[in-house]
Amino acid sequence: MQLATVAKLWNDQGWNLHFRRNLNDWEMCRLAELFFTLAQFSNLSVEEDSLVWNVGSKGWFTVNSAYEDLNTVGIEEVEWPWKRIWKTEIPYKVNCFTWLLAKETVLTHQNLNKRGFHLCSRCFLCEEQGETVNHLFLHHKWTSQLWQMFTNMREIKWVKPERIKEVLKCWNRDGNAGRKEERWKIVPSCIWWTVWLERN
Repeated sequence: MQLATVAKLWNDQGWNLHFRRNLNDWEMCRLAELFFTLAQFSNLSVEEDSLVWNVGSKGWFTVNSAYEDLNTVGIEEVEWPWKRIWKTEIPYKVNCFTWLLAKETVLTHQNLNKRGFHLCSRCFLCEEQGETVNHLFLHHKWTSQLWQMFTNMREIKWVKPERIKEVLKCWNRDGNAGRKEERWKIVPSCIWWTVWLERN
């Protein structure tokens, strides 16, 4: 029975188990547990097996259903700031760069090391710390001055988040200013693109 398939052991009447020997009394409880476990699989049929995508309502895979499923995994994913990346009036290459930053996959020394390129991880701008996405684009002393300059222009008291994605989530909310809102939305991408060009 070890190598038996479900098709060999199940038919329209239910499970048809055959044992090589008679069961002992003490094994009957285990058999009852087995039948109880098997009873939980009530949607078996004699039809040929097929793949079913349980997330979608129709039973087949769509990118949209996969995206919606991923966005319901946790609060952090539900709040993914894609509109703040793709719905801004900046060059497409800067949008793509911002997307990579939000995913923390821009090719800094840290990410190159993860991909097998063994480099001495040091920030090109300050040569004091390891070069990570969040250090280079948020917490580096020169980058911090850029952030400070823009927040001072709006007289915003702003605590800089730890990560890029958190900046995208809070930036519009903290600096909303009517007609100038569209210009304000692109400030993070402008800072990040400028830092990247300076770094390279």
